[in-house]
Amino acid sequence: MGVKGGVLKSVSVEVHGDTAIEVGTHTLHGPNRVAIDNGKYLVVWKQEGSAWKLFLDIFNSSRPAA
Repeated sequence: MGVKGGVLKSVSVEVHGDTAIEVGTHTLHGPNRVAIDNGKYLVVWKQEGSAWKLFLDIFNSSRPAA
């Protein structure tokens, strides 16, 4: 896909006991930091001891299918 980097921007985080739900946006960059995709994501985090670990995630493009 030619992805050379990306940026995640957290929009909201809700904590419910040992589970946190993060919603945000993403931008993927190709060569020369040209944006090649942008969209939304959702991550479910689980707390294990004092650490938060990724449990589930999904990313979706906001661009139309080619």
